[in-house]
Amino acid sequence: MTDNRTKVVFVCTTNTMRSVMAQFVLDRFGYSKYVASSAGLFASGIPMSNNLAEVLSQKGYPKKDIQSFRSTQIDEEILNSCDVVYCATESHKSILENKYPQFSDKYRTFSSDLPDVFTTDQIDSLLYTIKSELFNLFSLKDDSIDYKIMDKESMLLAWELEKETFAHPFDIPNESGELCRLISVYSYNVFCGYLNYRHVLDEAEVMTIAVRPEYRRHGLGQELMNKMISDCRNDGIKTIFLEARKNNVAARAMYEKIGFSVIGLRKDYYDTPVDDAVVYKLDLVE
Repeated sequence: MTDNRTKVVFVCTTNTMRSVMAQFVLDRFGYSKYVASSAGLFASGIPMSNNLAEVLSQKGYPKKDIQSFRSTQIDEEILNSCDVVYCATESHKSILENKYPQFSDKYRTFSSDLPDVFTTDQIDSLLYTIKSELFNLFSLKDDSIDYKIMDKESMLLAWELEKETFAHPFDIPNESGELCRLISVYSYNVFCGYLNYRHVLDEAEVMTIAVRPEYRRHGLGQELMNKMISDCRNDGIKTIFLEARKNNVAARAMYEKIGFSVIGLRKDYYDTPVDDAVVYKLDLVE
């Protein structure tokens, strides 16, 4: 699977405020269509503004990404590898045009200059403005998630991802399978991942779940799990089982957050690499 997303770079002065806001907004709402990054004309590898970090955290942006962020100095390599550059102001654009004229066709500005902001209230207001601007520029929406169940195209895409992700891939169920179901998740009509599960009588078992690497960190795994749980409830399923690698801390944290409980351990169940399997159970009957 190739990554055909448009690479967008946002530029401001120090890459600690305005360009960071735009990067985080586009990454959150347009990850399946665009690759967002940011840089500064005079950046020095420091964290984003503390006030911005506070506002982004309050609005549900990934805390891990907020904490790991460091400002980046714009350079020729960045400009060469991206598709388009959005500058916070006309002044920033002019500086880039003078210093790197060979990339002038990539430079853009917003409908109006983005002002310097300092307080949390000012940041909150500008973040709203940037979000509105980006939604118009890049045709974004708050909820871009759609699902397809047992769709032929989805099954082929899921099978390709299954082979890329797992050392011993399961067979993807065919359209006539009575006990198996495949749920594929899409964003802006782009296939992002899938969940494969089977059920017998009133019990279900998750076989595999995978999200394409470039679309991870956006909660799609949990979206798939929640969709599967909802469908199981509607189908009268009472119990869901699944297994996870003991060392897959992120996946196990997600399952436990959803409500799964550990009921057992299978020693050396996995190979490539060798790992124990933690067995989980979720009761749907209240």
